[in-house]
Amino acid sequence: MSEENVEIVRAAFSAYERADMDAVLRLCDEDIEITQDAKLLGAPGHQHGHDGVREAFALWPEQWDDFRVEVLRLDDFGDHVMVDTVNHGRGKDSGVPVEMPFTFLFRLRGGKITEWQLFFDEAQALEAVGPAGQAMAQDDVEVVRALFVATNQRDFAAAMNAYADDVVLVVTGFFPSGTFVGREAVGTWFGDWFSAFGRDYRFEVKDARAVGERVFVVASHHGSGRASGATVEATTFYAYTVTAGKIARVEMYTERADALEAVGAAE
Repeated sequence: MSEENVEIVRAAFSAYERADMDAVLRLCDEDIEITQDAKLLGAPGHQHGHDGVREAFALWPEQWDDFRVEVLRLDDFGDHVMVDTVNHGRGKDSGVPVEMPFTFLFRLRGGKITEWQLFFDEAQALEAVGPAGQAMAQDDVEVVRALFVATNQRDFAAAMNAYADDVVLVVTGFFPSGTFVGREAVGTWFGDWFSAFGRDYRFEVKDARAVGERVFVVASHHGSGRASGATVEATTFYAYTVTAGKIARVEMYTERADALEAVGAAE
């Protein structure tokens, strides 16, 4: 039934995208309850029934031109489905392009959507789901930890398999810095990095924790230079995004504060 719930929610977004409100309403219970984040300006905090659905969906197009919802990820939590999205549009008066990430949490019963909650960040939605949401966040942490284990074991095939095909690597403060897209480009970057060190080079994960939809990692790395034999010891700070069990984005920093800012946290 849980996979069916995911498809029901997916169908609702597809129907909205093609402006088929009747199809959206057929997927919603007549007594659906809608709760919007209190920080969402101009939106009522609570709406009810099919009239509430119409009102909620009409809110954004009234304020933005070229409005559309991009679905990034759907996660199955039994009778709940969590959806990460980005809302795109242009201000009606200013014409300025806007992108706003939101997380939806739906509850379903009997093949109908009975509850709809909207959050500004995934951490709030995971908290609302309860233990299942926290377990998913921990799963993301374990995906990243497994990457470091495979790397230390020199199992580079397993390490590369941890990445999504379209993974994005953002490097700040290391050479070469920049943005590298795709598994091949990311593999080349890390391959060049490892070629500068001897076989004693390895990582030690000091901290790995979920922060909302990201994973924050502190890892020391130590070993010897391949050419010089000099001992190298340093600490790197990472911000990971894991989607559907694969690493979709990696950001590398030399400063802890920068990585914390990237995951939306602070000390």
